[in-house]
Amino acid sequence: MTLNPSVAPGGNFDLSNWKITLPVDSSGGFSGSAMEVKSLSTYQHSKYFYTAADGAMTFVAPVDGATTSGSSYARSELREMNGTANAAWNLSTGGFMSATLEVDAAPIRDGMGGRIIVGQIHGQDDELVRLYWENGKLYFANDHAGSSNAETKFYFVNASGQQPDVSLDERFSYTINAKGSTLEVTIFADGQIYKSVSTINSQWQSDTFYFKAGAYLGANETNGTGYGQTSFYALSFNHNGTVTTPAPTQPAPSPTPIPESTGNAVTAADDRYAAVENKVLTVSAAQGVLVNDTAADGGKVAVAGRFATVQGGSVKISADGSFVYTPKANFFGTDSFSYTAKDVDGDTDTGTVTLAVADVAETSTPTTPTASRPITTKTISGTSSSNSLTGTSGNDLIDGKGGDDKIWAKNGSDVLIGGAGKDTFTFDTTPSSKNVDVIVDFNVADDTIRLNDTAFTKLSYGKLSAGSFVVGTKASDSNDRIIYDSNTGALSYDADGSGSGAAVKFAVIENHAKLTAADFLVI
Repeated sequence: MTLNPSVAPGGNFDLSNWKITLPVDSSGGFSGSAMEVKSLSTYQHSKYFYTAADGAMTFVAPVDGATTSGSSYARSELREMNGTANAAWNLSTGGFMSATLEVDAAPIRDGMGGRIIVGQIHGQDDELVRLYWENGKLYFANDHAGSSNAETKFYFVNASGQQPDVSLDERFSYTINAKGSTLEVTIFADGQIYKSVSTINSQWQSDTFYFKAGAYLGANETNGTGYGQTSFYALSFNHNGTVTTPAPTQPAPSPTPIPESTGNAVTAADDRYAAVENKVLTVSAAQGVLVNDTAADGGKVAVAGRFATVQGGSVKISADGSFVYTPKANFFGTDSFSYTAKDVDGDTDTGTVTLAVADVAETSTPTTPTASRPITTKTISGTSSSNSLTGTSGNDLIDGKGGDDKIWAKNGSDVLIGGAGKDTFTFDTTPSSKNVDVIVDFNVADDTIRLNDTAFTKLSYGKLSAGSFVVGTKASDSNDRIIYDSNTGALSYDADGSGSGAAVKFAVIENHAKLTAADFLVI
C-alpha cells in the first residue's frame, strides 16, 4: 500500500466506519472533555491526528491532554462505528483487526519508561483486549480471564518461546481475532511471529464489542511527563471471518554472529552532572555515563560494578549506563567516582564522573539572589505535593519544593526552583531580553523544559529534534533553533538558525546541567 503524504489520513485509510477521540476539548484546550470527530474522510488535526511526511496516519496525545468522562488518561484514538451508529458486535459474529505501526514516543511514568495502548477490543464496560507497548515489551490485558475471572496479562511467544522486543520507531504488526470462545492475538516483529491464544470466559458471551486503535496513554500529568505518538501504516477490520497476514515489516533476521576478539580498546570518556545536597540524583540511560563512551571495534560497551564516591556518597550503576547517586548527608561541593566500561571482547577503560552538588541554601532560599539572578518582588511557593504554579507579569521567585511540579514563569525575569520530584518548566511567552528566567536546579534525569510553539514559532510540535539543538554560543547551521551555552548556562532561541537574525536568550540554567534535545518538549 503506497501512502500519500499530501492527503488527510482518510485519503490513505478507509475511515468510513471509525470516529476519533482527540486529547483536546471543543475550544482546543485541555480543561474540558475530550472532543470527538465522526466524519474523517478529509479531517485531520495539525497536532494530534495527521498524515506524516511518510504518509503514516499519526496519533499524538500529551499527558495533560483532555480526557473522556470515564478515563484519567488522554488519547488520540479511533473507535469502531457501524455507519453513523456505534458498533456493537458479539462473539457469535466475531471480529478481526490488523494493523502495522510504529510507536514513536511514550510518556514517562513515575520515572520509568511509559506505556501506551495501541489496539483494543472494548466491551460495553470492560476490555476483552487492551494491547500495550511498554518500554519495548508487548502484552495485552483481559479484564475477565482465567478461573478467577480477573484482569490478566497475556504475553506473546514465538516457536522458540521468546517474547518480542520492539523499540521506539521500530515497525511491527498485530492482529486481533475474537470469535466464539477463542481469542488469538498475534505480533509480527523482527521477522518472527509471536502468538497468544486463549479461551474467552463465558462472561463475555453476553457482551457487545467494538475495536479501537491509535494512542491511548497510561500516564497523566500527576504521574508522568511527555506524550505518546504512534504512526500507523496499515489498519483494517472485518466481521466476515476473513483472517489476513500483514505484509512483512522487515526481512527475517539472520543468526547473530559471535564476536571475535580484536584487541581494540574501549574509550570511557569523563562525565559531569549536577546534583543537590540531600537529594538523590537519578540519571537515565539516555543521559548516562555510556552516552559518550565508545569501543574501537564497534562493540557494545557495558558498565561493570558498584561504586563508592570520593566524598562518602554512593552510586549504583546499571549495565545500560543509567545510575542513581546518593550524596553523603549534608554534603555539598564536588564529588566524584570512577567506573569501568567494557566491550564484548572484554577490553576495558576507566572513566571519571564529577558531580557538582549544590548547597540547599543556594537552591531553596530566595531572599538573597546571587549576582546572576534577577531581583524578585514576589514569592510563589508550592508544597511537598505536586503543584501547578504560575508567575505574574513581574519578577517572581517560584519554588516548587517537593512533588512533581508544573511551573509557568510567564512575563518578567523569574527565578525558578523545581525542588525534589519530576518538574516541568513551561515557556509560553515570546522570548525577549526583558523576560529571561533562571532555572536553579534543573535535573536532566527528571525534569523537562516545555516550549509552546505559539511563542517559539519555528519549532515543531513534539520532542525537540536533535538537529534543532546545539551546544555552543551560536547556531552552527540553518536548522539550529535552541542554543545552549554550557559554560554560562545561557539558553537561547534563534528563529532563523545561522541566518542574519540574532538569537534571543530566554533562560539561564544556573547549575549548568548537561542538557540535550531530549530535555525539551514542544507543546
